[in-house]
Amino acid sequence: MPYFIYRRFLLVIKLIHYNRAEKPGTSGFSEAVRAMYPETRVQLCIVYMVRNSTKVVSYKDLRKLCADLKAVYSAASEQAAPDALDEFGRIWDSKYPIIHKSWVEHWKDLSEFFKYPPEIRRAIYTTNAVELLNYQLRKVTKNRSSFPTEDAILKVTVSGDSQRFPEMDDADKKLARDLS
Repeated sequence: MPYFIYRRFLLVIKLIHYNRAEKPGTSGFSEAVRAMYPETRVQLCIVYMVRNSTKVVSYKDLRKLCADLKAVYSAASEQAAPDALDEFGRIWDSKYPIIHKSWVEHWKDLSEFFKYPPEIRRAIYTTNAVELLNYQLRKVTKNRSSFPTEDAILKVTVSGDSQRFPEMDDADKKLARDLS
């Protein structure tokens, strides 16, 4: 990737930091990214959304509720998914109204992956690939006490020097495997 893209990415990260939204799903993440890149499509992690939804659910309802949520995010099409979400709300709003409300509020950023074929949906419905890359970046940079400039950290992480940092090469291979 060209160098200027990484510079722009650093600006987005700074904007997110200034908005006090350090994690995806927290207030301001989508807005911060879209402020820098107005045409950006944001996909929130479905796995995190399901986990957050089940925090308030009693154990006896957990399996049934998760099955009903799965019908929402595994719907065959973008048109069928809102119907499944409405059906979920009809069934569960009496016991857990906050779950349906949360999914409706975040629907714009949860439903983005329906615009892609099922093969690609599998790779983007969760942030596991991104988390793997972040883990590998931390692994490469953790033993260094400081970086004198932003360019220094870019040189270490983006250089593609697989002899010095074989774990970055491994991360690239794992990411490619997850996307295939």
